[in-house]
Order: sequence, then C-alpha cells, then structure tokens
Amino acid sequence: MAQALRRSARVEPTQAGPVRVTLRGGTLADPKSGVALAIDDTPIRVGRGEACELRLDDRRVSTMHCELAATDLGVLVRDQGSKNGTWIGDVVLGPNQYGYLRRETALVVGDTRLQFTPGPPKERELARGFGQLESRSPSMQRVVDTIQKLAAVDVAVHITGESGTGKGYVARAIHDHSERASKPFVVIDCSAIQPSLAEAELFGYEKGAFTGSVKRKESPFVDADGGTVFLDEVGDLPLEVQAKLLRVVEEQEVKSVGQNRYRKVNVRIVSATLHNLSERVNKALFREDLYNRLCATRITLPPLRARREDIEPLTRQILTDLGRADAVETIAHATLDWMKKRDWEKGNVRQLRQVLKLAVDLARGGRIDVETALHMNTGGDLGVPASDGTLSELVYDALTVRGTSHSAVTNEASRVLFERLVRETGGNLVHMCRRAEVSRPFLRDHLQKLGLRDIPRPHGGRSAKAKGRGKE
Repeated sequence: MAQALRRSARVEPTQAGPVRVTLRGGTLADPKSGVALAIDDTPIRVGRGEACELRLDDRRVSTMHCELAATDLGVLVRDQGSKNGTWIGDVVLGPNQYGYLRRETALVVGDTRLQFTPGPPKERELARGFGQLESRSPSMQRVVDTIQKLAAVDVAVHITGESGTGKGYVARAIHDHSERASKPFVVIDCSAIQPSLAEAELFGYEKGAFTGSVKRKESPFVDADGGTVFLDEVGDLPLEVQAKLLRVVEEQEVKSVGQNRYRKVNVRIVSATLHNLSERVNKALFREDLYNRLCATRITLPPLRARREDIEPLTRQILTDLGRADAVETIAHATLDWMKKRDWEKGNVRQLRQVLKLAVDLARGGRIDVETALHMNTGGDLGVPASDGTLSELVYDALTVRGTSHSAVTNEASRVLFERLVRETGGNLVHMCRRAEVSRPFLRDHLQKLGLRDIPRPHGGRSAKAKGRGKE
C-alpha cells in the first residue's frame, strides 16, 4: 500500500523561457455584508464552510457551493455539487456544471444575491517549463507556474483532475523541487485499501493488535519522516479513518493500532482524487475539517483534450524515455494531426504513454504504428459479455477463423470493420475515416493490406448516405 522512494540530493529545477498570458478577472461582492473579493487565477470558494474565501450566512447555501477563477475566456464559475444550483442571471448551473462571466452579472446562491463586476484584462508572465514539466498550452503553463511556486512552500497541496492526467507525476515534481527532496517520498494508494484495514494500513499496527497481525508494521507516515506523503485517491477513505487522519495532518502525530502513545512525525502531505471533494463534503461523505487542511492550496490538471498543443512534445518525451527518440521522425504529420484531434478520454496522458509503449514493443526497432497500437489499446471494449455466453462464443469463433494469434485476431477484426464500412459508405474514404476515427494514410494502407479496395458497392451504386457527395 505504501511505497518509499528516496533521493540522495535535491533536484535543481530547470526553467524554460517565460510566456505571457491574458487573464480576465473581476470582483465578486456581497452587498449584504459589504465584502468584495478580487478574482484572479487562484480559485476562490463561495459557501458556508470555513474553507470558503467568501463565507455566507445563508442556510440555503451549501458548505462548498461554487468556485470562481480568472481565465483567458473570462471568470470560470463552477458549481461544486450544491443542493440548489448556482444561478448566473436566468441560467442555473447544476452540480459540477460551469460557465464563464464576461459582463456585469448577478450571481445567486441559495437566497444570497452576489454581484460580479468584470475588471480589465491583465497579462501575467508564466514559466513555460519547470524541471521536466514543460508545456505549450496556456492551461498547463498556469499549472506549471503554480507548481513552481508551491514546491518552495511547505504547505499541504491537493491535486484534482481526470484519470491519467498526471496527478502522481505532479506530486513527485513538488517533492523533488522542495527542501524535502533528499528525504523519502511515500505513496499511499487509498483506493487499494480495504475499508476494514484502512486504519492499520495508514497508521501501522503492533504485533498481536488484531487477528493476523503476526508482526509489527510501521506507519507509512513514519517511513516518510522528514519527506512527503502522497495520499492518492484520498476521497475513497472511510469517514471513521478521516477523523484519525485529521490528527496526523494537524498535529503531525501518529498512533498505531494496539499502541497507546502518539509518535511525532514531520511530513508534508500532498493528496489527490478523482472525486469532487467539495461535493462529497456537501453530501457528508468527507469531513469538512479534513478538507480544510488538505485543500489549503489546490492544483487542477487539465485533461489532454484541453492541451492538444502538448501532444507532440509529450510524444517526443515519452518515446525518448522508452529509448526510441529516433521513432519520432518516423511518425507522419497526418498521424500527429490525427493524434491531436483525439480526445484521449479513456486515460489522457497515461493512455498516450500506454499506446506509444505498445507501438514501440510491436515495432521491435522498426517504424512504429501509433494507430494500430491505439486500436489494440481500446479494442478490448467490444460490447461483448465477459462470460462464456453464446454471443461471446460467436464473436470468438468469427475472429479466430484465421488463427488465434494476436495479429491474426486483430487483422480479422479490422477486416470485419472495414468490410462493413466499405459497403455502408460505398467506399467513400472521408466517411470511413470519420466513422472509424482513423487517418487517411492509415485507412488506405489497411484497405490495401486486407484486399478490400475492390469490394462491390451496395446495389444501385453508392449508399444513400454517400450519394451526392465526393468520393476519393
């Protein structure tokens, strides 16, 4: 559950040239209390909770109601899973929905009417890179700029973002560029801990403390003394353990199961989760006081589809890490453009890394085929029951007609797909590329390999959908 990684010396950050971005912020005022807050790119929270920068005495306002931050598009307003929504004029944002403010607008939460006033656009200078974190996209550059600042400050940091966006990598970068870099970096995967064993896994236990504890186990917080503890998927911890974790965060004290004394530790805590912790606080699934301590500072990682400019440099970096820096030049421009247009919604940067590693493994030193690797990576989701039912057996029989090797099955699956698409589109390459989500060079190559260029069209020439449209 816990993994300790040690560094012998502090890693010095390397910084690329700065980049300038324009932020559109403003002011949020509560006329009733007279409080007015300036909105920049550091999010401010609105609600009844203690952690909120704008606290409202309104019973219809949720503990964590909404959040606002300046962006290049305007002030981003995101509802935090509130019970009655966040109103922007006559438009309501439901749980976790968001919108942008560019004009003077009334913002209504619960029974409280707030007033937003836009401010003049401001330019900020951001570092393009920090250590190995480098980006071409403004959204990620803001994150890198925040990481650079937080690395030097010994405070708790909470990281959010979709699966595969690199939360663990950012946690490691914060540690590596901090004063604690020479001390342990310990990862605790909270999602992998059984609820009944969570206390023992987090805080350790003494020999004989419970059935099965045949030897003493040290707490990972003790293992990380002087360094950093990364609580991955902290939102999955049961409520009863959250109360005991709060003491570790606040008092820097740990008491193992079966022990009566607390032991002092000195750790920095970085946490991450897929969950919206504000929403879980509103639903009483996460302690507000623990949220206040863990989320003193926050970083939100953008998904890969929001930073498409980074796909090419990420590809170059990943292939270099895999020992195939030369392979970057063999990827066609059309393939790179195709990669940039994909959403990578199944895993973001993690999926990109998996696909490139598979492509390198399949190439065995030759030219890598990214598109084939991606289809293999996502091809397991065929909509077929996992059990040995009739449909599963029929699919298996159909796909193994030319053998049970991986290449034979993959080729047969491609044949089935492209035969159907050729017939349904009348051989129109534009429509086939769009439906199969592949590039033209990839499609032409596979149609040629599979011998599908001469498949007869449906009766009457082109399909109804393809009539009247150009055919390549």
